[in-house]
Amino acid sequence: QWVDAPPSAAPPPQPQVEQDMVFQWVDTPSYGRPAAHQQYLQAPPAAPFYPGALPPHPGLDPHFAAAQGMDPYGRYPAPAQGGYPLFDQSGGRRGQGGRQGTQATGVRGGRQGMEDKGRARQPASGNRQGAAGDSAAGGGGSGQRRSIEPSADAQTAAVLESMGTEGLRSTLVSILESLYEDRIKPMANYVKGRLKERSTPEPIVKSFVELYSQHPDLFIVQQPAQGSQTDEATIFFVKEPDWFKGWIDIDSADDPYPEATWEELAKFLDGEHTFAGGRYGMARELMQRNLPFLSSLSLGEVCHMVQLAIQHRRLIVYHRKMLKPIQTVLCQQPPLSPANGNGGAAEGEEIKDMDDLCLVLFRMLIHHPQGIRLCRMKQMIKHELCRKLSEMAFQCTKLIELFNQEPLSTTFVLDTENDGKSIYVRLGDTEKFAENVKRIYKNANSAEAKQVGSIA
Repeated sequence: QWVDAPPSAAPPPQPQVEQDMVFQWVDTPSYGRPAAHQQYLQAPPAAPFYPGALPPHPGLDPHFAAAQGMDPYGRYPAPAQGGYPLFDQSGGRRGQGGRQGTQATGVRGGRQGMEDKGRARQPASGNRQGAAGDSAAGGGGSGQRRSIEPSADAQTAAVLESMGTEGLRSTLVSILESLYEDRIKPMANYVKGRLKERSTPEPIVKSFVELYSQHPDLFIVQQPAQGSQTDEATIFFVKEPDWFKGWIDIDSADDPYPEATWEELAKFLDGEHTFAGGRYGMARELMQRNLPFLSSLSLGEVCHMVQLAIQHRRLIVYHRKMLKPIQTVLCQQPPLSPANGNGGAAEGEEIKDMDDLCLVLFRMLIHHPQGIRLCRMKQMIKHELCRKLSEMAFQCTKLIELFNQEPLSTTFVLDTENDGKSIYVRLGDTEKFAENVKRIYKNANSAEAKQVGSIA
């Protein structure tokens, strides 16, 4: 216990108070705070049958007295080595060993020592957790993060346990069946997208191919063949549904749809429409609008119509990563001319026809005989020749479609590199050029020779 300094004048003597139990704080008060007053209880009267058998004892409760070696009667055994000391040998506050001793001796009502910063009393279990946290923090906190953030396998196991085997099989069947109904070939990318559309738990989405593989009685997971253009798996039912009508080849150039359907679609697109998500996103939005002329078609067939509208019908075009009606995009672009400030050196003169485009490409290939990457061709033309190329000026939706038209298709060669990820434009056989193309090629070489001579 804390003993205050004696007053200047000695207090009058008072009769000694016998005590049997002391209620006191085990820890010490914070600096600057008054010490907690002890509360004393009078000892019960001695038993009448054995008066004086046990003489009164001064001091602390014998449990604490035994801990300090102050048990005058030897009634309580001394604590084990490393037991709880109320004070250290120097009379100061107890150290870390005191906290451990509290847990060992199980002192009722005891409180743990206050931390240096927080000064907040916490139960013994809290201190044990704090010590564990401190040790984890000393090691970088990795142990604590591991205990808080379960691994991906643990998350998947928890979701599978909550769903159950039958619930999981029912979900996988429902997802695959919906793609059969839409007549969209269930490649891994489409299956994953459908799982997300149905708000399937994320652990299932991340490991769906493996989960389908674990049920060979229902599904066939077909891995891509070596050398194929795709690198993703395809998932099928073991037994094909009786109502299934076959897959739709979305990239096919065949157009089996009636002209009346195309006319209705063109009327619908005659307005300010914008579609996100590519051809699949546009097809989904068209289906959600419940348009009468598309009511008899599946989602896969509408996706095919969107693809045909882009490549062959020229009804829609990609513009700023969105699909829009081509007339809407063309109307938004003012013509280039020096008068309205859109032409000249700032933007460059626009390439106006195929002969002009051939001349520009010939000059570019003189500078880059190894070929020009298709994805950078427009930027390179603008930077090196101050000309502007827009595929929409030639009624094309993609730059690569330009090279399917004459005379580009017989004049230039498209080569692929890096497993088809890069397309290069290279010069074809000059001996096979048409007469007007040979004349343009000669003019390109003359122009480059003059430019080199002027620089020299």
